[in-house]
Amino acid sequence: MFNCKRAAFQARLRIERKGCRMDGLDQVQRLLDLLAEGEPHTLESLSGELGWPESKTRLLIEFLAEHGFVSYRVSESTVRLDLRLRRLMIEED
Repeated sequence: MFNCKRAAFQARLRIERKGCRMDGLDQVQRLLDLLAEGEPHTLESLSGELGWPESKTRLLIEFLAEHGFVSYRVSESTVRLDLRLRRLMIEED
């Protein structure tokens, strides 16, 4: 059951970019890189910067929030990278 859900989720994350396919992990990395800048982003601004539909961005944000990677305030539609993950990402650079 889990593999079916995972495959469906990964299929929804695929987008076409400049004639090549980006897999779900590449998309997650692009999103996390934007959030690592430190400032909170709105769902709308992230969708615009990434060139994704807002529904796809929301799906990914909700997934990341469920697993503790980001905090997502639905009432304000703002997203912020978890502080511990941000520190880890900065240390790797």
